This record gives sequence, C-alpha cells and structure tokens, in this order.
Amino acid sequence: CFFIGLLLGIAEERGPISRELRLLLVTGFLGGYTTFSAFGWETYSLLRADDMARAGVNIVASVFLGIAAVFLGASLARVA
Repeated sequence: CFFIGLLLGIAEERGPISRELRLLLVTGFLGGYTTFSAFGWETYSLLRADDMARAGVNIVASVFLGIAAVFLGASLARVA
C-alpha cells in the first residue's frame, strides 16, 4: 500500500505514467504483495474458528493500516 501510494503520488506530482506502465507496476508487481484474497482468506479462517475478536481486529487494522500507508506514500511523494 505504501509503495502504491508513493508510486502513484509521484506520477500525480510529476506527470502521469502510461496506462501500461501503471498496470505493470501497480497491478502486476505491487498488487502481488497486497492481494485482497489473502486478507479475505485470513478473515474467513478466523471467522470459521469462531474467533470474532481477532477477525474484527484483522479487518479494522488491515483496512486502516492499508489506507494510512497509501497516505504516507503519497505524502512522501509530494515532498520528495
């Protein structure tokens, strides 16, 4: 999330990157590290184990920290 925010923040500040390069870097390369399916499976596993508290923490922390990392990366791109 941090690197996606950083990369797209740099592209926003310094000029757009091509659609193809964006797909390659953000979806292809970086997307492999932030798969939503892994998040879904971990949450599903916690719910199946009847561990509601950890499932809730996983959901809130993953979403909050992911968005915070995007903001941090995009903010760093503005000052770099």
